[in-house]
Amino acid sequence: NGITAVFGPSGSGKSSLLNIIAGFDQADAASTVRFKDDTWLNEKSIPTPIEQRGVGYVTQASTLFTHLTVKDNLLFSAKRNFSNRFNTYSFEFADICERFKLYPLLKRMPDKLSGGEKQRVVIARALLSSPRLILLDEPLNALDAISKEEILSELATLRNEIALPMLYVTH
Repeated sequence: NGITAVFGPSGSGKSSLLNIIAGFDQADAASTVRFKDDTWLNEKSIPTPIEQRGVGYVTQASTLFTHLTVKDNLLFSAKRNFSNRFNTYSFEFADICERFKLYPLLKRMPDKLSGGEKQRVVIARALLSSPRLILLDEPLNALDAISKEEILSELATLRNEIALPMLYVTH
């Protein structure tokens, strides 16, 4: 539980590590990936499918659906909520919108958002799936200093309120 930071220079494998944990990339045959009581990958079994891991993933680049409004991007994730399978908590749409100051953005399309606004929506969307683990790959690169502090504060609050495990990659 809590926030674990992984840091290092560009090209050192930080993003590759997250992609292996999420199940997007394959590791070498001798690798093992475990989370809590589950083994997601080892040399003796078939890897656990991505959708069964319950991972929320925030990448460096905005990954919003360009044909959906901000609200519909958020609802897309909320409908795929992992809370029934893994967690006792479930994030509420209104709570996440309030925490990340998204109400003024709900009707906008992603191409009408600043880089920082997009990243706030991406983080909120990942949280609305109520993941059992959230992977954050340099999620604050597009944000100004004030926005970074606000987002970090919210992530710390979530860590304290529900003990949401986070793996946070940064330089």
